[in-house]
Amino acid sequence: MGSKHADVEFRRILVPVEFSELSEAAEATALAMAQKLGASVHALHVIEPLDVLQGDPEVDRFYKKLEKQAAEALSALAGRFEARGIPFTCDVIIGHRWSVIVGQAEERNSDLIIIGSRGLEEGDPLVGLGSTSHRVAFQAPCPVMMVAPHSLERRRQPRSAPNVNEDSRQAVPAARGRSGSPRRAR
Repeated sequence: MGSKHADVEFRRILVPVEFSELSEAAEATALAMAQKLGASVHALHVIEPLDVLQGDPEVDRFYKKLEKQAAEALSALAGRFEARGIPFTCDVIIGHRWSVIVGQAEERNSDLIIIGSRGLEEGDPLVGLGSTSHRVAFQAPCPVMMVAPHSLERRRQPRSAPNVNEDSRQAVPAARGRSGSPRRAR
């Protein structure tokens, strides 16, 4: 590896939020990482435009209402970060999500984007590839960490030690007797 990668530091984290289960895991991850790394966090909420109705006064009022609700939710989020001493800023922007996120990462010189992701479906791995998180991952000017909503639950669940009972204790010597020694995966 070249030495230019040895000095990678994550000091400016961008976390897109949508106030859903998807972004909750990303928010929690950004909070933990920022605290450990001494990084600042910029939260970004992007409202998708209704292109066909631009300029309609009712649509403009609708956007203002959405912006106000997002600003209130971001204010609550700011409290969680600031309570832990993490520098926090935020924005609400109307635009196409993935392009606004990538543009903000460039404009803010972000070192890392932490974004919620549904992940790939087991039955159909192509489901999710056109999602916002995947588009951001392929277009971003910095590393992108995609966080699945269930990933934090998995980490919180205690891992139990293997159940070693009398049957398994007897099975090991029996297996050794057949092959002379335990087999190793190749």
